[in-house]
Amino acid sequence: MNKLNQLPVSVIIPVFNNVKSLKRVLDELCNQTYKPKQIVIIDSSDVDDINVVLVNFDDDIEIVHKKVKKAYPGRARNIGAHYATEDCIAFLDSKTVPSKYWLENSFKMLKNYDVIFGSVSFRGVGVLEKLICASIYGENSLESISGTLISKNNFYKIGLFKETIRAGEDVDWRGRVKKSNLSFVAPSNHSSVYTEISRNLAFHFKRSFIYQLHGALVDIQRTTKITFLSLFIVFLATLIPNWNYLVGYNNELLFIPHILKFFLLIMALFISYGVFSIYFLKISAKKRSAMLFLVNLTIFIWLFIVIFYWNAGVANWDSNSPYYIPHITKLYLGILLAASIIIRGVIFPIKRGVSNDYLFPYRWVFIGLIGLTLDISKAPGYFCGAIILTLRGVKLFLRPSKKIKDNV
Repeated sequence: MNKLNQLPVSVIIPVFNNVKSLKRVLDELCNQTYKPKQIVIIDSSDVDDINVVLVNFDDDIEIVHKKVKKAYPGRARNIGAHYATEDCIAFLDSKTVPSKYWLENSFKMLKNYDVIFGSVSFRGVGVLEKLICASIYGENSLESISGTLISKNNFYKIGLFKETIRAGEDVDWRGRVKKSNLSFVAPSNHSSVYTEISRNLAFHFKRSFIYQLHGALVDIQRTTKITFLSLFIVFLATLIPNWNYLVGYNNELLFIPHILKFFLLIMALFISYGVFSIYFLKISAKKRSAMLFLVNLTIFIWLFIVIFYWNAGVANWDSNSPYYIPHITKLYLGILLAASIIIRGVIFPIKRGVSNDYLFPYRWVFIGLIGLTLDISKAPGYFCGAIILTLRGVKLFLRPSKKIKDNV
C-alpha cells in the first residue's frame, strides 16, 4: 500500500461479540480513499472469534487489539485513546460501516473545524426492520459519535467519556464539545451507515428502558428536578380536587372554597409561562426540553381534570343538559391515544425525513404503535434513574458526616 494514501489517524472501535459486523467495518476501512495509519480494537467479547478475522486481515494498516473485561462503550473508547499513537483519533462502532470517502472528507474538514462529528444513516433491511427504523430514526442522517474525528490533544481537552453508564455517554460528550471553545460540525451527508436493526420488538422495548435508565444518570440535576416536579404536579392533581372532601366540608379552618378552580387557573398560568419561555425566551436546549416536558404533562393533567369533572361541574349530572357528554373520560383517553399514534406515526417520521409514499395509506399506524410503546417503555427507566440519583445524593450528603465521626 502507498504510504502517501495514509492519514495520521487512529480509528478506535469498541467491540462486543459483533464479529461479522466488525469484518465489514474493517473491509470498508481498507477501501477508504485515504486510510488510517492505525486501528485500535478494544474487545470485550465473550468469545475469541475476532482473532480469526484479524489473522486474515491483509493490509498494511497497524492493528492494535486489546482484550478487556466487559466494558461499556465510553470506557472502551477511553482505553482506545490511551493506545492510539497518531495525532488524530476517530471513533467507529463495530456495526456502523463508514462510507468510502469518510476519512478523506473528515480530515479535510479539520482545517476549518476542531471536531468533525459523525453523521449516521439508519436503514432497515426487512419489512419489520424498516417500520422500526422509521419509528426510531427516520431517514435523515443523525449526528453521532461513530464517525467522529478529532485531534488527540483536543480530545483530552474535552475530557474522557463517562465510563459507568451504558447509554448517554455519547450525548454527554458531544454536549461538552458544544459548550467548549472548540469549533465543530456534522456533515450534511451521511458518513456511515447502520443496517443491523433488530426485528425483535421486545429487544427494542428492553433497550429503550435500559438506555433511558442509564441516560438519566448523565444529567443528574436536570433529571432529578424534572422527575420530582412531575411527581409533585401529579400529587397536587390527585390531592387538590379531593381536598375539601378529605378535610370535611364543615371544617371552617381547612375548607377552601373553589379550590379546584384556583388550581386549574394556576396550572393554566404555568402552561402560559412555559409556552412563553419555550418560544420567546433565549434558554438552552436542555432547559427548553425540560420545560416542554413539564408543559405537556401539565396540559394533559389540566385537560384530564376538566374533562373528569365536566359532567359534575358543568352539567350537574343532568343527562338532559346540552352540556352533558356521555362517556366523556373514555372519549378523552381515546382521542389522546389516537393523537399519540398520529404524532408518532405521521408527524415525527415526516419530520425525520420519512416519505409520505412509505407512510400511507397504512404503515403509519404500525409505526405509531411501535413509537408509542417505546415511549411508554422509557418512562420506568426515567423514574428509576431519578430514584438512583436521589439515593446517590443522600449517600454523598451523609458521607462527610461519617468521615468526621470516624476521625473522632
